[in-house]
Amino acid sequence: MSDLFKIAFSIKRESKNIFLFPNNGDYIDCHNIHMQIYNEIQNNIDYQEYQDITEQDLLQYECFIFLNSQLLLGGSESPISSQEYFF
Repeated sequence: MSDLFKIAFSIKRESKNIFLFPNNGDYIDCHNIHMQIYNEIQNNIDYQEYQDITEQDLLQYECFIFLNSQLLLGGSESPISSQEYFF
């Protein structure tokens, strides 16, 4: 991966999903994530199988974020409302 984008990801074309696997402390800008992934696909040989996907195509994909193998669902991970997780 490039130095600017260090978040591991996986693309599932058939379901139009993107699975993101950040490390603790990584910053994800939800407004730019599709563009960042598109740039990574175009500039990284490891993702050459996806190079035919356009940026417009990626905008139709839904992103799912996992941290330590746990799917993040906003503030609903904790049953205690005062201890909700925010990301």
